[in-house]
Amino acid sequence: MDINGATSLKTIGVFRYTYPYIHVKLPFNYTHKHFDHLRIKNNNTLLIADYHIHSYGSFDSTLNISSKDTLLWILRKFINVLRIIKRDICEKHNKIIFLLCVVDHENVPLHILRKLREKQHFVENIFGSLLKEFEENIELSFKIIVGIEKKVELGEVLIYFPEPIDLLDYKLKHKILHMVKTCREFLHNIHRISKLNDVVKQSSHYGYVLAVPHPFKYRNYKLLPNKNINFIEVFNGRTGLKDNLKVLRLLLKGNMSKIPLCGSDAHIKNEILNSFTIVSNNFINLFYKIRLFEPAIVFSNIIAVLRIRDKKHLRNLSTSLGKTVKITLSREFLSWR
Repeated sequence: MDINGATSLKTIGVFRYTYPYIHVKLPFNYTHKHFDHLRIKNNNTLLIADYHIHSYGSFDSTLNISSKDTLLWILRKFINVLRIIKRDICEKHNKIIFLLCVVDHENVPLHILRKLREKQHFVENIFGSLLKEFEENIELSFKIIVGIEKKVELGEVLIYFPEPIDLLDYKLKHKILHMVKTCREFLHNIHRISKLNDVVKQSSHYGYVLAVPHPFKYRNYKLLPNKNINFIEVFNGRTGLKDNLKVLRLLLKGNMSKIPLCGSDAHIKNEILNSFTIVSNNFINLFYKIRLFEPAIVFSNIIAVLRIRDKKHLRNLSTSLGKTVKITLSREFLSWR
């Protein structure tokens, strides 16, 4: 995919169903100056990324990715995903990069960076045990990008710190200290800003990267015409298939010069990698897991109502609870018939 929109995606996009994921494969030629990790120069390298998860720093999330149990679960989930998609991503890869982008509502999850620094040896030991499960020699790396999900006057925007930190890097401590300092300055400057142009200006000053999350949720599609936002979340793990396919159709029309990404929008552990992105051999692969019911969304809405107690999240709770009951009853009815 040429990000300038010169390549027509209708003729060369591949759409298939890889249980339990919908899979869209698109040509990809990344030439943007930021997000260097997307510039896969080596054909033997595979990137598996979830570009949208929350931590317990968000009012509606209880996810703590810095705990040992959660880290172990995440890494095993990455390995399971790798096995599932091996049929479609058939090429042999010697290097595999696992990437998580952790964002919080109106805040950058700096607390997890400090705690992840303490878990470096634990991650190294996990990787050593996981490598034994592969017959061939593979180099694994686990990287984290932090960011913020910021409300602006037209909707919500994701702001990413452009440089991922490698949890296996021996210079991890110094990189985290630099990132914490920069992020604090950025947060101080945008704390009371709500206009999109001001947010874009501050983000550009620090070299941060902007993306439109779940465009047909909270009317975020109004942000799409802005040329300073270079990325778009095509598949969101918490958004219904219908709205996600609307975004895909917009992308395939070639009217937008935006780079497609996927994120699970995870608020609890089991939601991580419900939607994810794979970059390999000049192709970008978008994956979306079909959801049959919404207990995780009900749970996070309950957390939001208990923490901030406003009418909006009470309405969200009743809506998601109604959908869950409806789907559960329909499934019971079909099994009874």
